Amino acid sequence: MRSASLPGGNSQALVFSTPGTYTWVAPAGVSLVRVMLVGGGGGGGPSASTNGGGGGGGAGTILRYPVPVEEGQSYTVVVGSGGTGAAVGAAGGNGGPSLFYGGLVANGQLAANGGVGASSAGVGGTGGQAPAPFGPTTGYAAGAGGIAGALGGNAGSSGNNGLVINVGDISFIGGGGGGGGNTAAGTQAPPGGTPLGAVNNSGTTNQIATSGSYMLSGYDGLAPAGAYSGGSGGSSFFSIGATNNNTTPGIGSNATGYGAGGAGGAGGATAYGGGNGSGGLVIIEAVG
Repeated sequence: MRSASLPGGNSQALVFSTPGTYTWVAPAGVSLVRVMLVGGGGGGGPSASTNGGGGGGGAGTILRYPVPVEEGQSYTVVVGSGGTGAAVGAAGGNGGPSLFYGGLVANGQLAANGGVGASSAGVGGTGGQAPAPFGPTTGYAAGAGGIAGALGGNAGSSGNNGLVINVGDISFIGGGGGGGGNTAAGTQAPPGGTPLGAVNNSGTTNQIATSGSYMLSGYDGLAPAGAYSGGSGGSSFFSIGATNNNTTPGIGSNATGYGAGGAGGAGGATAYGGGNGSGGLVIIEAVG
């Protein structure tokens, strides 16, 4: 836990960036806060003898949600953990949800769900849901995982992009789905999906300024010669999904940042596990 400036702004905020459960007590003179939540990213899936592993899903995000608080009241903050990369023959672990609840919080709890772990069949994990807890925006906004090459073409299919629901200046953002694993040896891994529909397959990040924040797109990994490459992890609003930037078979790359999906394992004759998703993030900003 630390104090820092919010992305795109100058105000001071309390940042919870290590997975775990915390207690926050509303200080004197604070009656309203805005909360940002990012869940944990999903773990990447394992490779098999006929395909690379799918990437884990990116986490859901809730931005600028206003919460009335009471001075001296305790609130619980949960930072979701990243999903564990899959062992061979198993599915990747789901990312944990990030939560804020207690006191006067609407419906008891504010939550941004973690990305779903990739399956053991080369299918990318679904992006984390960002449920809107009120009014006509109830429902979800998340990108579906890419399918394996056997269903989506030899290169596998890219993860679908997460959707966005805006209510005033509040945003509910679904995570991008993980890319599907390849079934053609030596071909480049498909990218994971991204929030807001940004796509970049050039091997570099693509930053788009949106309401003072940044969203990073997924991108293709390198193609291991003679092996089946794993799909890239789905991206969250703030962090790019992991990509296998190696030229030999191996375990999927671990995600970095907040709420990004782990990459699928790359293999062939030998199967390898998936990479870990990255943990979530919670930011609390006093506004009144």
